[in-house]
Amino acid sequence: MELPSLIMIELGIIYVSAVLLVIVWRVLPKNLRKTFSYVWIAATFLIALMVLAESSIAYTVTMKPKLYIFEEIFRGIMAIDSFSLSINFAVLLSSFLMAMHVLGNLDYSSEKTEGYLVLLLILVGTALCITTTNNFVALIVFWEACIASAIGVLAHNVTEEGGEALTKMILMSLVSAVSMTIGIGLLYAALATAYAEPLGIYSLNFHQVALLIQNVRGYPLYILLLSFAFIVASLGIEIGMAPFHMWLPDIYTGARPYSLSLVVLTLEMTSAYAITRVLGIYSYMPVYIGALSLPIAILVVFSTLSVIVGEVSALVQRRLRRIVGYSAVADAGYILLLSLFFLTFKRVPIGENSTYALPIAFFMLVSNISLASSVALIGLLERRGIYTLDDARGLVRRWPLLGILLSMSLMSVFGAPPLAGFIAKFFVVTSLASSIGMASYILFIAAIVTLMFAVSSAYSLRIIQYTCIYSIAPKVSELIKKEPLDLLAPLTLLVALLLVLGVAPFIITSMF
Repeated sequence: MELPSLIMIELGIIYVSAVLLVIVWRVLPKNLRKTFSYVWIAATFLIALMVLAESSIAYTVTMKPKLYIFEEIFRGIMAIDSFSLSINFAVLLSSFLMAMHVLGNLDYSSEKTEGYLVLLLILVGTALCITTTNNFVALIVFWEACIASAIGVLAHNVTEEGGEALTKMILMSLVSAVSMTIGIGLLYAALATAYAEPLGIYSLNFHQVALLIQNVRGYPLYILLLSFAFIVASLGIEIGMAPFHMWLPDIYTGARPYSLSLVVLTLEMTSAYAITRVLGIYSYMPVYIGALSLPIAILVVFSTLSVIVGEVSALVQRRLRRIVGYSAVADAGYILLLSLFFLTFKRVPIGENSTYALPIAFFMLVSNISLASSVALIGLLERRGIYTLDDARGLVRRWPLLGILLSMSLMSVFGAPPLAGFIAKFFVVTSLASSIGMASYILFIAAIVTLMFAVSSAYSLRIIQYTCIYSIAPKVSELIKKEPLDLLAPLTLLVALLLVLGVAPFIITSMF
């Protein structure tokens, strides 16, 4: 079977499963709902993973870096390459493991659980659609669907604190949606005014825009610059880029941990994927401030600001989930720094150039798995009244497995060897180092990044000190010793994946 058909089947499996789940759920006895949910969700993901595996084999055999799924007016609207396939695999596998953890947290006597499971599948499906998107119009359609389903997942059994955080997220998502719509409209206007012939929807295909941008001159350049600002602001809001980050630590603190972890592995991962594609496209925009192109100058400011704000803010936090939330802000900055390569060398990470996306793909995968597993594990601690570093003293002595898993996932977030987070941070350094010859300002950024690595090491060591070295806190000693093994099993596999990728990163790099 041809590769485009396999990808469509993979996406169809997720959505058809969501529809059929509703039908079966309503005729199923309540006492069978939990077992049914585990079997149904596991079967859906496993079948989709098998189809994706066959797709990867087909891609390797055909050696075609870019295959378009639609023709006629929609030609080229969706594409497949090594970058999209790797992120597709990361989203599908990690969300499958997290979904198994999520199922153990649900109340199957509640009728709301049916809607939650449907939203879970839709969230994963729309996230996968984004990974095959090669057109700005398609991007905004799937983007809004993904945000809406993510909000629905986070709204499940929301607490008062979570409700306030969710309200902030909804408001920022509306701003993001408006900004994205305006940005794409301005982009089309800039391209249309620069060319005499009418432009169809295919002119907004990513690779096509990269070609058209090179020939834009005169006043349409200002329109193009505005479109860049609006689109980057929209995507930056979703990945938690400073100064649009204030909602992100709040949602990390207030949302249900299991729901948030699922959103991190879908919406957050594909947001980073989308911004990587878009930034590469605008690398051809001929607008300069001195020796720097304006897109690079904007990216340098926002990436450096995000790294500094995220790492320094995490250093002074005491609540565990808030530390992770600010680490996510820092990771948004690192993603932007990795994207500097595309702007500096004028490479659009699409098709045959998708091999250049290896460092950022690895970082996105590892960063989001580390953040999601950390949040889920902290959620299990919060059930026992452990919220802060002081509460977590001696954690490993009381709950060895839970404590070790949390320590490993957090150490991966901070980039400690031999976990995959170390390789991910190493890719940041090597990517910057490879760009120094093209731009001397990269040396200054590399110095800041190195300093921020030291900051992240400081608070990672502090967490290890509290959880592994300090004596057991009174709050911990008074609690029951039994560990929730059914909830820990999928998280153990996720954390084990971080260790495996840290020791054998070629598992991912071989995809490129």
